[in-house]
Amino acid sequence: PVINDPNDPDPGVAARYDDDYPKFKKSADQLRHLNWPQLPTTGSLRPEWKKHTSYLDVIFQMPLGPGIVNVHGFWTEGRRWTSSYGKGASMEDPEKKFKKDDFVDDRTKGIICEYRDIDLFDSHSVTAGTEYQELGWPDKDPIIYNVKSAYIQDVIHLGDRWTLTPGIRYYDVDMDVYYGWWEMGYDSQPPGWPFSADNSGKTDNDDGFYPSLKVDFQATPETALYAAVSRSYRLPCP
Repeated sequence: PVINDPNDPDPGVAARYDDDYPKFKKSADQLRHLNWPQLPTTGSLRPEWKKHTSYLDVIFQMPLGPGIVNVHGFWTEGRRWTSSYGKGASMEDPEKKFKKDDFVDDRTKGIICEYRDIDLFDSHSVTAGTEYQELGWPDKDPIIYNVKSAYIQDVIHLGDRWTLTPGIRYYDVDMDVYYGWWEMGYDSQPPGWPFSADNSGKTDNDDGFYPSLKVDFQATPETALYAAVSRSYRLPCP
């Protein structure tokens, strides 16, 4: 996000306030891809984030018995160029803290194997499967996240109008994480943390069950109503 604050202590930033956009203070806590709130500059010093993504999917399907075998291999390559300001950037000398076209790439690859749409007892359609994927930074750490999961879902037809769809997925995630400064023997947070010390090398694991439930009602041939609830595991998004 770009700072948009008429009361910013940097007069150069305050002068560029645009009331056509929401106010955004440099102190705001905000989820963002860039490390710091950005100065409202244009031209060659414009902060921006560009990404090119390539997708490769190979899918094999084959009827087998009462259901369908589905095997899906996937490979995603992301390339990202970031032009941004670092901490302490000022309109007095914006070039001092500006870094242009900083390149980072990411890769996600994996495979899904499932046996789906298994017709059972006339009113059930069951899907069960497993998924394996690796997410990482090819040049630095190719497997930051190693994700394994298994799932099952049953579509239950209750008469002509009602459909009940329960399901559950189990996740097991191995991940590379960072040591906190207190784990590295520091009495307090060092200046410039976390960039002032090598705090890599720590691993962690997360696992759990994540259920879901959906109810559908076909009110008329043209109108369907539904309600759904689920507990989800949010995988990283590069």
